[in-house]
Amino acid sequence: MRPCKITTLVENTVTALHPPVLGEHGLAFFIETGDRKILFDTGQGLTLLANADALGIDLTTVDTVALSHAHYDHAGGIKKLLTRNNKINLIAHPALFDNKLVSWGGSYYPVGIPQDKELIENSHINIKFEKNAVEIAPGVMLTGEIPMQTSFEDVEALFYTGESGNYSRDMLLDDRALILDTEKGTVVVLGCAHRGVVNTLNHVVQLTG
Repeated sequence: MRPCKITTLVENTVTALHPPVLGEHGLAFFIETGDRKILFDTGQGLTLLANADALGIDLTTVDTVALSHAHYDHAGGIKKLLTRNNKINLIAHPALFDNKLVSWGGSYYPVGIPQDKELIENSHINIKFEKNAVEIAPGVMLTGEIPMQTSFEDVEALFYTGESGNYSRDMLLDDRALILDTEKGTVVVLGCAHRGVVNTLNHVVQLTG
């Protein structure tokens, strides 16, 4: 167990009581533990840099980026982050560059990571594709794929993947959470929990005991 500080960099809402930070549909957490600086998700990229500046967070100190899943509102900020820091380790599911869509009103709309695969692969960052649980820093673990164990949770039926004319339901196997072993006990940081909060917590119990 170790001291750990979590700062919300990107989220949907703000309040006048906070520093002058901006809101967007997205999520990003800046996590400090020991000498490690970790970014869990990156938001869309609309507010990441401005909010980091407003909160006094130096993004050049980030050593690792872990993605909860590859939807644009969680992974879309990678391009903006790379303008400040291209020495990161990026930990992502192999589905990072899959064509992800949402079905709405009889049409399909892209909701996957908006950056070109080549842009990220040519950025000289260290990319690690991982399906399984992995320790990314002392006391910090990414859950890996989350089994569907409950009878009452299911991935939303509006998500699809594939190419035009051959779409199939996206079961969001890339949906993951972060586990922190802190002074106050086990802390679970969620992205969207598309695979279900209870399924996620059950998996955390299996991983941590």
